[in-house]
Amino acid sequence: MLAVFLRSQFFVLIAFYLYMGVINVAGTSLASINDLFMHAAGYCVSVFSAFLAYGLLRQFWKVVCSIWIFSIGVEIIQFVLPWRTFDWFDILANLGGLLVGFTIIQLTKPLFLPYLARLHAKAKSF
Repeated sequence: MLAVFLRSQFFVLIAFYLYMGVINVAGTSLASINDLFMHAAGYCVSVFSAFLAYGLLRQFWKVVCSIWIFSIGVEIIQFVLPWRTFDWFDILANLGGLLVGFTIIQLTKPLFLPYLARLHAKAKSF
């Protein structure tokens, strides 16, 4: 059950990002909040979420690259939606957030990897 939660929380976050990327926010206060900092912060959080779900993979960087490709896909979807706009700076902000999150994880991984391994082992025992 815990294993399902660890993976599910990541996919719920990704689904939320997709939803926020395609809804019509023109003329709302949400439009002013959705700036480059929020893009970077959101995708930095996604790296931590992915680390909980897939942190034991040897090539975790591939998961991070997949998240960036996903963010490019969301921007492409926004290009065809009349109420949204495609923005290269959003893609760069997403990449910046991913790189910051990935760097923090790489620097602190020795501290959290034993805990994550126990968490995943406990998840498999359920």
